Amino acid sequence: MSLDRSVLAVIETLYDFLDRSPVAIVLLDGQKRVLFANGQAADLHARGDGISICSSGLGLLRAPDNTRLQGLITRAVGGNELPARSMRALRPSGRRPYGLLVAPLLRDRDRAADRVAFRPAVCIVIADPDGVRALPVERLQDAFDLTEAVGRLAARLAAGEGLR
Repeated sequence: MSLDRSVLAVIETLYDFLDRSPVAIVLLDGQKRVLFANGQAADLHARGDGISICSSGLGLLRAPDNTRLQGLITRAVGGNELPARSMRALRPSGRRPYGLLVAPLLRDRDRAADRVAFRPAVCIVIADPDGVRALPVERLQDAFDLTEAVGRLAARLAAGEGLR
């Protein structure tokens, strides 16, 4: 297997891993264009509740929130090893706000390589507090040494169901 094919296999594996995340993940290049949006991000866009994702970028429908997001993205693209920054974004539906984390992926020493096509420069993680997040029973069983029945009960309680 050639080096190029090995690198492509690693990239495909990483994108597959990101696609399995329970939170929305969007990767932007140095021009703020979307390089990757996982399935959760596509679902948020499809719901039309405040998140807009297209090839030219990520946006929020509420102008004040979008202005703040674009500022965070601009700072992250600028680099200088800034820490990740977070914000809340109100939703048109009135449901609980999204939580967004905007993190630079390129450090100063990587800036020269930023000219490489399709190189992610910014990672945006979007958490939907009202999203369905069923805890995998198997993970609960493994983490807390639970039987299958107790694991199912714990998952249902964690999802907000009562004991009845």
